[in-house]
Amino acid sequence: MNSKPEPKLAKPGAGLPIPMKWIARILVPIRAKKSDWNDNLARFQRYSKAIEEIATTLTSDQLNTRFLVNPIVGLEDSSRYWSVGMTLDHIVIVSSGIKTIIETLSHSKIPPVDVRVEDVKPPLQEHEFGTVQRFSTFCADFVPTLNAGPDRLYTKLRHPWFGPFNAHQWLYIVSIHQGIHLQQIRQIVASIKK
Repeated sequence: MNSKPEPKLAKPGAGLPIPMKWIARILVPIRAKKSDWNDNLARFQRYSKAIEEIATTLTSDQLNTRFLVNPIVGLEDSSRYWSVGMTLDHIVIVSSGIKTIIETLSHSKIPPVDVRVEDVKPPLQEHEFGTVQRFSTFCADFVPTLNAGPDRLYTKLRHPWFGPFNAHQWLYIVSIHQGIHLQQIRQIVASIKK
């Protein structure tokens, strides 16, 4: 872990900056609704593979080095000072939760959960190569084991930033979530490999 002082960032759950928040509140639901189910699955796999290819090249020290990334569209301020290991943990936490949401909604049931961004932050701990292996295994299994039912459009659960989303829209979110954190990981790795 780093011994550098922590930067002053917004609290977990503070959300996106105001201009980004309002743009995202309008555009993301529209894009999610217009997205293709199979394209979303392919995007999830493509971003996951890219993340895995980067993470497997890192030493234990590099996996644990925290770096303050520049602002990224869709990345909450409190998530900007993470290590690659923390980012991998977060992706698994979020993606496993969203997978359950997709499966439940697509079977016309509402999951008994209040989705809160502050609840899915990774723990501050040492990460070893097992973190990369857990990430890789989870992502490789995500698509083949996704037990989606026929109701992909009608039953909804509220996303904390975008409002009520159906299973199809949650799948879009999990796929772009991978892309946001791929950008973050690329910034972290570029800084630590200088």
